[in-house]
Amino acid sequence: MIRLTGRRVPTMRAGGRAGGRRTHRRRALPPVAAGHEECTGGADDMRDISGMGDMGDMHDHAMTLLPGGLGIAFGVVSLLVVVPHLRHVASTAGQHRWWHAGHIVMALGMVQMFLLGMGNPGVDNAMGGLFIAIAFTVLVVAVWCRTREGVVNPLWIATALDMAAMAYMYAPQGLRPAPVTWLVIAYLLVQAIAWATGAWGRVPVFALEPAAVPTGTGGGGGDPASVVAAGEGAALTARLGVGLSGRNGPGVRATLTVMALLMAYMLLAMV
Repeated sequence: MIRLTGRRVPTMRAGGRAGGRRTHRRRALPPVAAGHEECTGGADDMRDISGMGDMGDMHDHAMTLLPGGLGIAFGVVSLLVVVPHLRHVASTAGQHRWWHAGHIVMALGMVQMFLLGMGNPGVDNAMGGLFIAIAFTVLVVAVWCRTREGVVNPLWIATALDMAAMAYMYAPQGLRPAPVTWLVIAYLLVQAIAWATGAWGRVPVFALEPAAVPTGTGGGGGDPASVVAAGEGAALTARLGVGLSGRNGPGVRATLTVMALLMAYMLLAMV
């Protein structure tokens, strides 16, 4: 006889096995709305990390101190600052030429800020990187001049700080803490006062030193800081001990005063 037996029904075992086979529970997918919210939150986090989230706040605050008409006026003034420095680049040589060229780049940076505006991360990062590179280059020049001339020229050091201030202005809001910003503003105001009053020309390192070179022999060369001084029996050429002098005419001093004030005002609009 054939013996019939019933089929064994698999039973659930501990550990999630049914009849020796492991079963898997499917996790419920999050709702679409929840997923969208998570994605949006991630984008916000990325903006916070990159500093882009602060650009809008910075722009809104800056507009309260820089309405359209005032920003355009400051941009035009910055563009006019370029003119006398271009003339000096064409008429001078050596350290003076490069110093004036650096201030042309600074003035054009201010033109970009006032007329074209800030807040584009690509442009701001590129301009900030440019001025960081220029500041580093100026420091290298200052060290080279110290080796060559035997004295530290404070004007090159101040120029490096000016370039660093320009780079700081292009930094994201999160990298510009208020105490540091106020410190930079104070420095720029001191610079404006120094240029307006001619204090840079009275720095001892820029004092004229008599050199035993008779006038008429070309000893003065094209050095814009050379002057002729009358001596006993023969005229001698008084020369500077450094290649870059803080002795500048009223036109150059006026442009540097204006530029320092414009930089300070722009930073004030960003606080």
